[in-house]
Amino acid sequence: MALNKQTAVHLAKVCLWAYDFDESREAELLTFKNKKLVRDLQIGDDGKIEKSFAGVVEYDDVVIVAFQGTITEFGVDGVFRLDSLVDWIDNFKVKQWPRSKTGLPGKVHEGFFSQLDLIYDDVCNALKTMSDKPIIVTGHSQGGAIASLATKRLKSDGFEVSETYTFAAPRCGDAVFAKSINTPFHRIEYGHDVVPHVPPILQTKILGTLSSFLKEFSLPHAVSALTKLASKVGKLKYAGVGKLTYRSEDGPLQTDISATKERALFKRRKRELIVAGKRLVRHHGLEHYIKMFE
Repeated sequence: MALNKQTAVHLAKVCLWAYDFDESREAELLTFKNKKLVRDLQIGDDGKIEKSFAGVVEYDDVVIVAFQGTITEFGVDGVFRLDSLVDWIDNFKVKQWPRSKTGLPGKVHEGFFSQLDLIYDDVCNALKTMSDKPIIVTGHSQGGAIASLATKRLKSDGFEVSETYTFAAPRCGDAVFAKSINTPFHRIEYGHDVVPHVPPILQTKILGTLSSFLKEFSLPHAVSALTKLASKVGKLKYAGVGKLTYRSEDGPLQTDISATKERALFKRRKRELIVAGKRLVRHHGLEHYIKMFE
C-alpha cells in the first residue's frame, strides 16, 4: 500500500493532539477524508506519575491509535528547548529484550516496550468496543517507536491493523523484528532530525557534532548522557521498520524508498548530520513533518 499524503498529514495532526489532548486541536480530527467522527478517547497509565499515553480516534469506518512521544518543551521563541533533549536522551533504556520477555519476534528496545506495556491492555479494551473496524497506528518520536511495537503486538492478538505511519521514530528492534512486520508501514523522516538515527547510530563524528552543539549552551549533562548512550548501544543491532519516506530541508519528497536507495541516501544523510548544528534538534518538531507534504 503506497503512502497517502492526505493520510500522512492528518495522522501527524492526530499525533500533535495526542501530546496534550488540547480541545482546541479536536476540530482537526473532524477533517479526515469526510469521515464521520464517532468519538475520541484518551488513555494513560495508572501509575503515580503517568508516563505513557495514547489517543484513540474512532470514525465511522476506521480507528486511529496515536501513541504519545516524549514530552518536549519549546521556548518563547518557538524553538525546541535543549533541556527537553537532555530528558529525552537521559531516559533512553536501550537494552534489548528477547522474545521470551515480550512475545515479539527478535529483540526489541526495553524502554519502548515497557512504555507500550503500561497502556496496552487499556488500548485493546478500547478497540474491542469499536466493532472490529480497521485500525491505523501512528506516533511521533518515542511514540513512533511504540507504534512500531504496537503494530506487531496488536496484529498478533487478532486486531485488524491496516497500516502504520510513524514520524521521527527512533529504532525499536533488531532486523528480525523489523522483518516480521507485514503490515503496510510508512517510516517518515525529515531533514537533519537526529532522533530517527538512534539507537545505535551515534557514531563518533555525529556524536562529536551534537556534543559540541550542546556545549555551546552550557549543557554538560547532555554531553555526558550522549556519551553514556553511545557506549551502551555500540554493540547492539537495531533496524528501521517499513519503507522510508524522506524529505530533506530543501529537496523533493521521496516516498516509499527502496532498501537499496535508502542505503545510498543514508550515507549522504550521515555526512550531512556532521554539519547540521542546531537542525539536529529543530528538525524533530512535528510542524516540519506536517509541512514536508505541502
